[in-house]
Amino acid sequence: MASLKLNSHMIKNAFVLFIVNEKFRYHSRRTGALADKDNIEEFGCEMNFTINDISDIKLKDTSALKFDHKGHLLTHDLTAREMKNLFLTISTGDFSSYDAFICFISSYGEAGGISGVDGETIPIQFIVDQFIANDEYRTLVGKPKLFFTQNCRGIDKGTFSVFHGDNENDIDAIADSGYNIPISMPLAADALVAYSSATGYESFRSKEMGSCFINKLTQVLRRHAHQMNLTDMLTIVNDEVDRMASVEGKEKQMPCFTSNLSKAVYFEVDLSEFNLSEVDLSELAASQKPTAL
Repeated sequence: MASLKLNSHMIKNAFVLFIVNEKFRYHSRRTGALADKDNIEEFGCEMNFTINDISDIKLKDTSALKFDHKGHLLTHDLTAREMKNLFLTISTGDFSSYDAFICFISSYGEAGGISGVDGETIPIQFIVDQFIANDEYRTLVGKPKLFFTQNCRGIDKGTFSVFHGDNENDIDAIADSGYNIPISMPLAADALVAYSSATGYESFRSKEMGSCFINKLTQVLRRHAHQMNLTDMLTIVNDEVDRMASVEGKEKQMPCFTSNLSKAVYFEVDLSEFNLSEVDLSELAASQKPTAL
């Protein structure tokens, strides 16, 4: 059998930026969103990644960013303008000491973008462009730039079951805006964008366990990062989310991703720090029984 050997990106020291929007001005609270935050932080900490810490990227101007009273960067419950300012500022950082940039976003949304807590939307294309199309800041050239977005991309009439059958399920209910904006990336971008659902469909979350996509994504990464490349792991995520039972055979949530990575992406894992014993997808699988919303 012929074997295909690809060059690879090995991620050992990544800069992770995540945004979790929970409390909205004109929409219901995204109960369970903080579980996404916990899952992202748990994965990042096990991998020894830098998480929302801008002290090492030599930003020249941080006046547009939000900080708490201890000087820590605030990345939760941001308006669209605050998200825009965050990405415009972070993208100017010096990532020379990092071998990848990883971004997680959990919020409401629509086909074309991510909603801030004020209900305004920032296009996903704008976010990605800041890190792949800025010639002035070149420290991420040739390095993986990975974006994972949890948000609705329109509404379908199917009925879904999420996680525990006895949980009250919640829908990230934002109507389809009519936008259908594909990500268009330069050929040499080395970027990947993973969406929680296909264009025109909703994304779902449990009030206890967080969003389906982020939960499955971090579970699969924690389980397989020591032995599998990223796109193979995302295929498993697609399968795990697709296996979540729906009621009456209607449509199910299906994540998708677009990539122009020029090399296979692997994570260099310190198994002494990676607590594989806590990762057990079988517990989730056993609990996935259909329940009407």
